[in-house]
Amino acid sequence: MTSKRPFPSLLLLLLVSFIISTISAFSPPSTHTRTTATTQTQLHALPTPERMFEYKNKPPTFNKQTSLWEPSIETEDSPYGPWGSFLRAGPSPFLVRVLQPNEYDQAVFKYMAQTKCSRAEAQGNMDAFFNNAADWAYQKSEEARGRPKVDYTEVRNVEKAHCRCAQS
Repeated sequence: MTSKRPFPSLLLLLLVSFIISTISAFSPPSTHTRTTATTQTQLHALPTPERMFEYKNKPPTFNKQTSLWEPSIETEDSPYGPWGSFLRAGPSPFLVRVLQPNEYDQAVFKYMAQTKCSRAEAQGNMDAFFNNAADWAYQKSEEARGRPKVDYTEVRNVEKAHCRCAQS
C-alpha cells in the first residue's frame, strides 16, 4: 500500500515562494532614468560608518546621465562570487546576486562611494544588508556609537558564528 503524497512538493513550493517574496522585500530600488531632479538618499547609519580596512583607491562615481554608479579605473574586481555571498550571509544575498546582478553591483558601488571602502568590505556589508537589513542597520548604528565593528568579509565557521565581532 504505497500512496504518493503531495506533501514534499507542496513544501518545496511554499519554500520557493517564501524566498522569492523575501528577496523582493529587500531588493534595492530600481534604477530607472529619472527626468526630474531628485535628492540622493544615503544608507542611514549616521554618522557614516568607519572603514574596517585602509583603502586609498578612487571610489565609484555616480553618472547623472544614466543614473547609475560607475566603478573607477582603480576599483578592483569582485573578490568573491555568488557562492561567497551564500557562505557569508546565506541564501538571500546569493539569490539577489544571481537574479539581480546589476542591482547588487549598484548597491556595492554606492556603498563603496559613500564609505570610501574596498569592494570586499562593501560586498560583505551588502551581503549582510540583503540577508537582514534591520540587523545590519542596527549593527552600523551601534558601531557609530563605539561598539566593536563586525568584519563582514570573513567566512565564519559554526564555532565562531556566535561571536561576529572583529578582533580589535
